[in-house]
Amino acid sequence: MNKKYLSLILGMALLGAGCAATTPEPETAPFMPPALEVEGEAETEADDMPDIVLNTDLNHVDDGEGSGVVVATWDEDDSSYRLFATFSDLPELEEDFFYEGWVVRAEPLSVISTGALEAGDVAQWVNDFSSDENLTDHARYVLTLEPDDGDPAPAEHVLQGTFE
Repeated sequence: MNKKYLSLILGMALLGAGCAATTPEPETAPFMPPALEVEGEAETEADDMPDIVLNTDLNHVDDGEGSGVVVATWDEDDSSYRLFATFSDLPELEEDFFYEGWVVRAEPLSVISTGALEAGDVAQWVNDFSSDENLTDHARYVLTLEPDDGDPAPAEHVLQGTFE
């Protein structure tokens, strides 16, 4: 699949999720995707679009801080699953802790790590994950706060959401 169209889809989904409703103070600004550069024709053919596009806003598990938006796509032609999540206003990490993303399928139970979050250029945190396996049946996304203790199991749930 053409990467410029994936960027366009992800940007549109993030904007459509209400990320640009207001212009908050710079230190608390929600993620805004970088300017989308589309070379060539402005219209896309249906064949260039992913076969499945899922998205969700994340909710607090408890009365915590932070927010997030997740978009996941599956492209049958490329056999590629892509998940892109952005977060802002998460609590500052203590030493020896990190944030980690997970996709979850209830039946049969499957929990797959989408990796540790990375500091983003625009958003406070980013989770960018790719797979050649179609994981769109994993209908939930969970963000956890993890101690750096070598235990691969999910720890404290911070944010979660169900894909639509």
